[in-house]
Amino acid sequence: TVTCIQHTRGIDVAGTIETVSEEYDMVFSSGYGDISEESFRVGHMGEHTVDSVRELTDAIEDVTGL
Repeated sequence: TVTCIQHTRGIDVAGTIETVSEEYDMVFSSGYGDISEESFRVGHMGEHTVDSVRELTDAIEDVTGL
């Protein structure tokens, strides 16, 4: 299962995904097709916990300066 998030803050989605992957060793994905730079997807199925998803969102906030 994934949560799809539409952002409204001018985030460079591709750059954020790359930086979070390199600096935090965490992965999330952009949206599909025409909305790939307007949205991103966070997977939270399997061994993920509330804390692990929170760590990812904290990393995204840190990288984007939010």
